[in-house]
Amino acid sequence: MFRKSPALVSIIRRSRRGGSSLIDCCVFRKSAFPELSVDWLKTRVNDARRSYSTSIPVSDLSSHHDLQALCRDGGTKFNVSVIAQPIRAEVKRYTAELIRKGEDLPTLLVLLANENSSSVLFSDLLSKYCNEDGINLEVARVDESEVEDALHAANVDSSVNSVIVCYPIFDAYETTSLSKFCRLTGEYLSRDDKLRDNVSPMKDAEGLGHVYNRPHSDAAYISHPENANDATKEITPCSAEAVMKCLSAVPGVYNEFLPHTKRMDGLTVTIVNRSPLYGHPLAVMLSNEGAEVYSIALSSTYHFKDFKYHKIESELENCIKSSNVVITGVPDPNFSIPGEWIQPQTIVLNMSEYENISENSVLQVPGTVLVTGVGKLTRSLLERNVIRLHEAYHRKDFRIHKENARQSIVAPEKESMPLGVAASAFISRNLLGLS
Repeated sequence: MFRKSPALVSIIRRSRRGGSSLIDCCVFRKSAFPELSVDWLKTRVNDARRSYSTSIPVSDLSSHHDLQALCRDGGTKFNVSVIAQPIRAEVKRYTAELIRKGEDLPTLLVLLANENSSSVLFSDLLSKYCNEDGINLEVARVDESEVEDALHAANVDSSVNSVIVCYPIFDAYETTSLSKFCRLTGEYLSRDDKLRDNVSPMKDAEGLGHVYNRPHSDAAYISHPENANDATKEITPCSAEAVMKCLSAVPGVYNEFLPHTKRMDGLTVTIVNRSPLYGHPLAVMLSNEGAEVYSIALSSTYHFKDFKYHKIESELENCIKSSNVVITGVPDPNFSIPGEWIQPQTIVLNMSEYENISENSVLQVPGTVLVTGVGKLTRSLLERNVIRLHEAYHRKDFRIHKENARQSIVAPEKESMPLGVAASAFISRNLLGLS
């Protein structure tokens, strides 16, 4: 292993508005580290190139101009689904070990309280992944009026190891506020937010509750709680984490040799989504890595930089034109970003089920990179969260650790929902298979 120091290698990063290519050359300081070679650099860059959906010819890395010419005439697709493969392999190894030892496989419960097309599609695709990778997945369709009791029933049911809830339920559109609570009353602004915080931290596979998501939804709070165990520290909101891994995989975006707070320094990112599912946590994650972020919702725009944020008055067009990374996730078939707003050498990522921006228009812009395959990575990360929770809290070998963790996890300050009669009916109908 080489020492991760700026003295090890100097990565010439691309400027905000052109000048250098997405994949830039690296200048090795051979006088300080004579063991490094161009062959080592070739290996690193070629590994990244293999995940491109288009064929990129092998060029002499000693020539910077050859690298610039790769994307000069148009954009290219960068399929990051290849990143999901080793994650799924990790899940399969874990479940195979459980089978070999005669232990129960992890059980994931999906609470579906609406017929939202995105939620139904997500649960169907996740079911396919879980069946292939050895996770027992159950989809429980419940009425909107029963979902709170159903969640509490799942929290106390020892046969359920992980839970996810398909949103939105009570709110037609996810809240875009940077706070969960009303400043005057202290009550939740959104019933969906309250529901997220009432998922047991020992079963929160999406990582959206107060224990796992607080570090990623509060720009002034970067580290996990002191009483967090190893499993807590490794679980993050999976959709936002998937985007972070996508961007980190694009050559030239992430400088692993710099401190964590500077590894995306120089990036300007526009996120057209501020939902608590991924838009808001993603803005904080990127800002914590050094990026400048414009977080855009229907009624407001916030600017994140250096662990601080403030509301600004800026048009969507201006934000996009000043950015070298554009991430969009608007659940509206009528929303569209004009292709002429995308600048050369911009990375574009669409998280919406709808085409928020035309792929053809993106690929016609010189040097652009269109990232695809994010959904596969998101589902793989969710599976990994499931096995981490199972290992930490639900395996037979970890019963003592589970009891200690149960005492160490801090409950949300807000009043929890009561376990009512509907919960018992829910257990009988959905969890025990009596329906």
